[in-house]
Amino acid sequence: REVVATIRPRPKAEAYLRLSMLPGEQAQVDWAHFGKLRHGRAERTLMAFVVVLSWSRRVFVRFFLDARMPSFLRGHVQAFERLGGVPRVLLYDNLRSAVLERRGDLIRFHPTLLALAAHYRFAPRPCAPALASATCPPIWQSRMCSAVSWCACCRAGICARDRCGS
Repeated sequence: REVVATIRPRPKAEAYLRLSMLPGEQAQVDWAHFGKLRHGRAERTLMAFVVVLSWSRRVFVRFFLDARMPSFLRGHVQAFERLGGVPRVLLYDNLRSAVLERRGDLIRFHPTLLALAAHYRFAPRPCAPALASATCPPIWQSRMCSAVSWCACCRAGICARDRCGS
């Protein structure tokens, strides 16, 4: 192991700028895939709608059997109700539900998302596709299983435990 460590090239160090946010300023929105659910002969996809407040790292998770627009909108509304307000900015990491088209820096958001943003008065913002970890850190990923450990799907073994190591 020691010999290989001296021969193997070390990965280049990456510099990160720690962003500081004000309470209620920003949240990150994403879908998480939790595998398939079987009910009799039917098989359905289990998706988690996740909102993470950037300042407090408070996580909101709601499970859906699809990642379609009605579920996406319902997830937002339920998150706003549960969190007690609406962040000024919501970051999206190239979700098909949010971003219809991207050409360089030009983004075309889904008109239904823009209508929701106008109604709730938040600004949707995209993450840079190549630098998603820098502008839209997946902070919920390492805590996902602990955040949803109460969930029946986790107790049933339909979880990302194998991916997050818990």
